[in-house]
Amino acid sequence: MLVNKVAEPRNVKTFREMVEGFDTDKLHLPALVGKTDEGYWTVTYGELQDYVRYIGNALLKMGVKKGDKIGLIGENRNEWVISYVAIVYIGATVIPLDILLSSEETLHIVRNSDAGMIFCSSAYLTKLLENRTMMKNIEKFIVFDKDDPNMLKDMSAKCKDKKGALTPGNFALRVNEIADYEAEQKTPYKEYEFPSFFALYRTGKRMIQNHENLFEKQKINPDDIAALIFTSGTTGLPKGVMLSHYNLLFNADGVQMSTALSSDDHWAVLLPLHHTYPSMMGIVVPLLTHGRIIPIGSLKTNVFIPILADTGASCIPAVPVLIEKIYKGVFAKVKAKGIVTSIVFHLMFAISKFFYKVFKVKIGKALFGSVRSGLGLNRLRFFVSGGGPIPKAVIDGMEVLSLVTMQGYGLSETSPVAASTTPTLNRAGSVGLPLPNIEVMIDHPDANGNGEILIKGGSVMLGYYKMPDKTAEVIDKNKWFHTGDLGKIDSDGYLFITGRIKNIIVTRGGKNIYPEEIENLLLQSEYIAEAVVIGKHDAEKGEVPFAIVYPNFETISAMEQELKKAYTEEDIEALIRKDIRRLTADLASYKVPQGLRISPEELPKTSKRTVKRFLFEDKK
Repeated sequence: MLVNKVAEPRNVKTFREMVEGFDTDKLHLPALVGKTDEGYWTVTYGELQDYVRYIGNALLKMGVKKGDKIGLIGENRNEWVISYVAIVYIGATVIPLDILLSSEETLHIVRNSDAGMIFCSSAYLTKLLENRTMMKNIEKFIVFDKDDPNMLKDMSAKCKDKKGALTPGNFALRVNEIADYEAEQKTPYKEYEFPSFFALYRTGKRMIQNHENLFEKQKINPDDIAALIFTSGTTGLPKGVMLSHYNLLFNADGVQMSTALSSDDHWAVLLPLHHTYPSMMGIVVPLLTHGRIIPIGSLKTNVFIPILADTGASCIPAVPVLIEKIYKGVFAKVKAKGIVTSIVFHLMFAISKFFYKVFKVKIGKALFGSVRSGLGLNRLRFFVSGGGPIPKAVIDGMEVLSLVTMQGYGLSETSPVAASTTPTLNRAGSVGLPLPNIEVMIDHPDANGNGEILIKGGSVMLGYYKMPDKTAEVIDKNKWFHTGDLGKIDSDGYLFITGRIKNIIVTRGGKNIYPEEIENLLLQSEYIAEAVVIGKHDAEKGEVPFAIVYPNFETISAMEQELKKAYTEEDIEALIRKDIRRLTADLASYKVPQGLRISPEELPKTSKRTVKRFLFEDKK
């Protein structure tokens, strides 16, 4: 069995220990580089220490106690990262709220999480206030934006220093005056509903200048709950996953042990930070290794590509849908440039693929410099994708283009990373070797080695919040976490994901069909952007696979321009059906989709960008 280990463990057990342990020779390095309306706001490691200490200090004087729950919602930005770390630094529990949930879903989580306050941006404060009267447990909203009308009005009305209103024009000076006044009070911001994030920073700073350091008295234990993550389940109400300081730091340690990382790494975080995966790979891992965090608040290409270029992004956490769109987008843009450009590109692609397949030599960086430059990826080391499998053809194609793409596997309940490929340890179709500090096994494997994936180690959650029975269903007496995922492990220890137990299609003849296997084949088509395969009831055959696909209209549009022909709905369906026959030619007959539906719109997805499979399930 191979072991994926390139570095020694750092053995950091709490966020307090991590922040206070930043290397003194790294304090001048940028920890955060966030895009603002004025340009870029850079926060060094030394300044990050100050922000975390000051805001944490202010929270403690405001009455926050160890174990208190504090919500956090907003687009990716420096303030989000600082707030996350400050909350856990003082022993409180952060509750990252999903920005894509409905007002009703958010309300359910806020009311059932026992949160007492929420850090938020203006955009999501508006959403929260839709249900303000039903959030009686929330006493305060700590607001990021300096021009938020609720914050300006509240602070102007509640300030007692009699020096006038707070406005966007006088914010820099006036907020400090208010904050200094509040630092002298027994309970700062006691009557405020919308205090400013920057006011808390200034109040905590003034307190320390006055030798009032409250966080030093607050001991943090490794088993204290750091984060409460509410999973976006497809059925029923979301469950709160309790992750301790030790869970999260243990997981980050496993990641840095398995992949060579350093302060030269610039982590561009495109995925919403409220998910466990981007917060691990976009906050905890970079901070543990003194990397640079680049929070990006938009997935629009005209927004994030210039930021990637400006900041020299080198490591990018991603999900399969993002990787597939980047890959297929490259080919669509080439096709749109005409026949000559397309021929030259495909010739270079074939040459690069030959060298990669035959000699294991990557020449794509030299051949496709313009592609990397056009995506803002001149410094790219790797994408690292989680949340589902990526079709092998896409992975191989990204390698040929020298856009190195690693795959990982895990769940919120495992903090989340359990296994990952690396630039040096990679196997086609696999999600890699288990992290060196955890155990992975296959429970009751069948004749093909497939069985439920079980995980054990320091990154397995404490349990589900207020749900001991649900916890007992997934963590057995021997501390193995039962994932509900199906997989197999080869002779070298590489893990392969084959599906979800609940997604299996069972034919009348007792054959098991894994929808994910078929979906990965369909997604190799340049004409298919998204696909989901479900079990459909058939009177004679029992359950049979049925495919729903969303066409890649970008590619089809490029073909229309090239061929000077307009494709009808019937033409598009015929094109896709023909390609599906090609792609499934080597499949066992019972695995070939017995029906097809073309969706004119993108398939509905969860906030993790995975298709909501349950919406398509056959009700018969």
